[in-house]
Amino acid sequence: MLKKIKSILLFDVSSDRNSKLINDRITEDNRKFAVIWTLAQVIYWGYSIVASFFEPYYAKCRYAYVAAMILTIIAWFFAAVFSKKHPKLMIFTEFFTNAALFVGGLLIAWILLRDDIKTLMLFVSVIIAPIFFIKNTLSNLIMIVIEVISSAILLSQGLDPEVYKWAISNLVIFSSIGVALAHFINKARYERYVFAESADRLLKLQTEYAYYDQMTGLKNRRSFSEKSEAFEKNAPDYCCVIMADINGLKKTNDTLGHEAGDELIIAAADCLRDGFGKSDLIYRIGGDEFCIMLTDPAVNADECIAFTKKNAAEHKGNYVNEISIAFGYAATTEFTDFETLLKEADMRMYENKRIHYEKVGRN
Repeated sequence: MLKKIKSILLFDVSSDRNSKLINDRITEDNRKFAVIWTLAQVIYWGYSIVASFFEPYYAKCRYAYVAAMILTIIAWFFAAVFSKKHPKLMIFTEFFTNAALFVGGLLIAWILLRDDIKTLMLFVSVIIAPIFFIKNTLSNLIMIVIEVISSAILLSQGLDPEVYKWAISNLVIFSSIGVALAHFINKARYERYVFAESADRLLKLQTEYAYYDQMTGLKNRRSFSEKSEAFEKNAPDYCCVIMADINGLKKTNDTLGHEAGDELIIAAADCLRDGFGKSDLIYRIGGDEFCIMLTDPAVNADECIAFTKKNAAEHKGNYVNEISIAFGYAATTEFTDFETLLKEADMRMYENKRIHYEKVGRN
């Protein structure tokens, strides 16, 4: 029973672990709406203040308009300035935005009801205020109870008993309608955000599986193929293709096991990522084969390779130390055809690999 009440009052409709992301997104959208709404209120209260100097009816409520205008300006500053840098301050934005509308409505009702002039200003405010921002029903209930109590106290002064009874009874009815409407509207809006966040996460997950290698976090063979096709059709002004291959992976797998081999691949990927900066430029195209595409002529391939080799040589792992990686590269300054660029970089990498194995005395 308590769980059901919590679900109703707090919109606890999702067990999503990323509920903070959902609430952050709602907070930011509430802030943007508050900026627009407070500007609209400034125009409304400004018009009413000006009209109060020409129309007797408006003149009676001039101080109510001024009070509401001050609160609205404070709300605008919180929405446009303070809450943008500090999202937690949105609670003050919502408070002053609602207070401007409610206080304006309450003061206008109090002034006009003393003259026995029926006004719907207060009742309209308690209906629409709860649905301005996406808030849970518990927050709206607390706000409405405070508003009804404060209205009952203020309106009791100087009103005819019959008018007072009419005002309070209508206020309770309108407040109940406002909370009920807000519950269904805000719950639907909240669920929309939950759905949107889940859809975003699913899309991200699908993209990761489709285009990223799960072991290393680098882009995979499919991503490499699509990038290669794109470069063949519309080659960049400059491109340096670097092929890399881990030396001794088969021996590691045979002597230490596949866990050691996996550690070797992951460590090599980390060294490449550190050496070349952007992991989006690095692709794992085979078991221990990698390709790096540099499109910035300011990036020096030799320096990146040297830095990567240094890190690899200093690696200390659970199974393997001192990783060795063979490199070969070619740039568009030598070859204009992208397919030729790939083949030449691959040939040079295998030549570098052959030299390494000659040095260590292996075929």
